[in-house]
Amino acid sequence: MLFVKSLLVLAATVNAGLLGFGKTNPSDVDVKTLDQDVLGMISALQSYNGGGLAKTAPIKAAVAKYGTDVNLVTEHLKADAGINLDVTADLVGLLTSTFIPDLKQFFSLLEAKKAIFVADGLVSQVKAGLERIKSETDTLSQTLLSKVPKVKIPQVKNVLNDYNASISAAIALWA
Repeated sequence: MLFVKSLLVLAATVNAGLLGFGKTNPSDVDVKTLDQDVLGMISALQSYNGGGLAKTAPIKAAVAKYGTDVNLVTEHLKADAGINLDVTADLVGLLTSTFIPDLKQFFSLLEAKKAIFVADGLVSQVKAGLERIKSETDTLSQTLLSKVPKVKIPQVKNVLNDYNASISAAIALWA
């Protein structure tokens, strides 16, 4: 549950972190950090072959790292006055080329391991975690949209819609 929550938070944070907060090219730094967190979650999930809640510790640790980084990026975004056109373009590029595909890979792997989570009695935890992540991501997405140039809002919304469709499908799988 916690690992799923962290994943969604990561997605939201990556969207926000790509904006670039006071750095030379913050979108590269923040998105790459968050993407590395997602890759860590994928690795931990790949290693999970059942055993109940206690065996999810590596997933929880990966999700916790992601959550910490997402919170940092979120705070940066909230403090940022706005994101310029170039940074927005970099953000969209990184989100569509690495972050969202990696999140989709995580969701696919989670789906592939559903029978294991069902057997371990962890379905409600996974679903609740995904829902929490979506909620946090929705808030972060709105913050992100408030920081990008108006001319880029439709493009950023398209990227966020792609993510939202993926997370919504992931949640529906655990209903």
